[in-house]
Amino acid sequence: MKKALPNKKKSSAIDRMQTNVVHGPARRTTRPGSDIDRMQTNVVHRPTGRTTQPGSAIDRMQTNVILSETNIRDIWHTSYQLLSFLTPLKTDCGVLCGAQCCKGGTDDGMLLFPGEELLLTESLREAGAPSGFSIRNSNIILESTGKPVQYLTCQGKCTREMRPMACRIFPLLPYLDAYGHIRVKPDLRAYAMCPLLSRSDLSPIQSVFAQRVQKVFSMAVQIPGIIELLTILKDETDLIGRFLGLPQQ
Repeated sequence: MKKALPNKKKSSAIDRMQTNVVHGPARRTTRPGSDIDRMQTNVVHRPTGRTTQPGSAIDRMQTNVILSETNIRDIWHTSYQLLSFLTPLKTDCGVLCGAQCCKGGTDDGMLLFPGEELLLTESLREAGAPSGFSIRNSNIILESTGKPVQYLTCQGKCTREMRPMACRIFPLLPYLDAYGHIRVKPDLRAYAMCPLLSRSDLSPIQSVFAQRVQKVFSMAVQIPGIIELLTILKDETDLIGRFLGLPQQ
């Protein structure tokens, strides 16, 4: 018979990491005149009924945004740059677990966020795909776009510059709260794998890393399908949290 899992102690890694995560409305994420700033200026907005508080991520973009593929690639390109070198810890967290998050077989990989495949496909075409790299359809179909979420397999090896966003933000998860603001929480799908979530004796995840994840998705939230996928992932990690007996945020 399975033993009941103990409740999380107040000093756990998750509790301490959450304390350092900065929440709140997203601020400007690009410099005036930047490629993203100019692209956002040209975004076509269609009025919709207000469902969120003024100043929220959703309110600022007011959905039904029309973005070209170039616009979407630009957003992901900038997002990749923002998380190129910043990692959960100041040191290599992979030494704590033997880089478990990078291990995998033929069919192991990470979900791509909507539109991310546009940038990766272009990069792979220009630089050549590393051995084992492939992009395929997952079994998740987004109702908002009618398209399947893409899935990248890598067999545990990749060119670091090409690693997808899910790898860059691991083990955190961005989501939209009830007011349409981007928040960041631990991705409990990684609880059994990542010691940063399960061990209280380790240094907490850098707050600056969590803030950068929040900043990236304050830009990416305008891409069609992003909100729906983030909601799906949040519901999944909330379910895991309830199973583990962790307090709900």
